[in-house]
Amino acid sequence: QDSYAQMGGWCFAVLAPVCAVAAVVVTVFWCGIDDGQELVPVGSAASTLESIVAEANRRRAGPDGEVGTADDQLTTAEHLKLVIDLIQQRNPALVYANTSNWFFNHACTVHGQAALIYNDLNEYLLVFGSPITLGGYSGSYGFDLWDFQLEGTQYNFMLGDTQRYVYTPAPGETLTVLPRGSRKGYTFPEGGWLLEYGHGNVLDSLWIGVIQPTLFFSWDWASMWTSVREYGTGVWLNSLRHILQA
Repeated sequence: QDSYAQMGGWCFAVLAPVCAVAAVVVTVFWCGIDDGQELVPVGSAASTLESIVAEANRRRAGPDGEVGTADDQLTTAEHLKLVIDLIQQRNPALVYANTSNWFFNHACTVHGQAALIYNDLNEYLLVFGSPITLGGYSGSYGFDLWDFQLEGTQYNFMLGDTQRYVYTPAPGETLTVLPRGSRKGYTFPEGGWLLEYGHGNVLDSLWIGVIQPTLFFSWDWASMWTSVREYGTGVWLNSLRHILQA
């Protein structure tokens, strides 16, 4: 009986997230529901989110004007909460995720943690990072990515580059863009945090960033379930909001 119970538990752990993803896929490709209201107008994503990040970084920095030093006015946790609050204040009508539900993200073997802020059928916004060193291969996605540095230094390079690019929380140095289909290598040598915005076929991120790593090397079923649950909840609630407002 114990072996059957254990087998049933494993089946649930695997099949429940898969069924949730299947439901989202049906919604996207069969029902054809579109959100109709973007969190960030794609043409102004960089300037809109960069201004929010700049304001949050300014409030955190101490007299030396730098983030992550001894005279900071906010802790890392307070800084991240401020960013989330500023985003939600800008678009109060949207349905936001429970940002206290952190989960590990193992995309392309880069091990960090993330908290989803918002998502719908064609965009998502989350906080990602680690208090310790992380880095590796970005992956290649079917959507565009904007990353805004909140803390720490990021080094990255695109395929064919012979020199690195440097991104920090300093004004004018926060934004790095990964166009759809592109790839890069990156590292946070001493840890760091960023705000990540994706726009396009964001369902692609569930396979590359959540399901594939879980099935093939991490076996982190708890993080997989949290990721899929939060994503699916955001899709349904924001699609429902759009239908009710139509």
